Amino acid sequence: NKSDIRNLHAIITRIRGFSTLVKKIAPYIDDNQIQYAIARNNKEFTSNIQRKYNALSFNKDDIMKNINNDDLLLTSKEKLLYGLLTLFHTRRPVDYNRMIIPNEKPKYENRKKIKDRNNYYLNGIFYFYITKNKQIQKYNVPPELCVLIENEIKSRNDIDEENKKYLLLNNHNKHYKYGSELSRDIMLVFKKIYKLSISAVEIRRFYCT
Repeated sequence: NKSDIRNLHAIITRIRGFSTLVKKIAPYIDDNQIQYAIARNNKEFTSNIQRKYNALSFNKDDIMKNINNDDLLLTSKEKLLYGLLTLFHTRRPVDYNRMIIPNEKPKYENRKKIKDRNNYYLNGIFYFYITKNKQIQKYNVPPELCVLIENEIKSRNDIDEENKKYLLLNNHNKHYKYGSELSRDIMLVFKKIYKLSISAVEIRRFYCT
């Protein structure tokens, strides 16, 4: 399988003595990348995708109109999920699942291994410590999104009293254990707003275009 070849290649390229095998596997890795690029470029823009593309708006006025629409009956958490994927340049949902709101900026997070790191929100700034290139990313958060974060935190009672910190997103006062659960909640929010099931992956693609 393609994924097996990719995983094997990722392992053996980090171990001495496997250069012969790496050379044998490399053409398959290259071909998989080519096939992926072709499939991506030739992705069919179906009528169903077209409806989602036309319905979804990243215009701030349109977004705020939905957030303030009382007829939609959005909870503070649903407004936050919607805002995270529209008011800020769209990232992977997992980036927010591992995000904590502390009292002060973490001092030693960049010294940790990636698997042990968290992302953070503090005083209107997102700090992303979990990145592909391992470089810390720091972004100012739009004020409208800051308000949604504050409103959601006020509506909950899940503070870690010992460390005085919150989860940005929670699932019954805990981390989302599975990314699929967070993706499901995002899809439900967008279906509630647009009457269409739009996935987090589709939202990122639409944002890019």
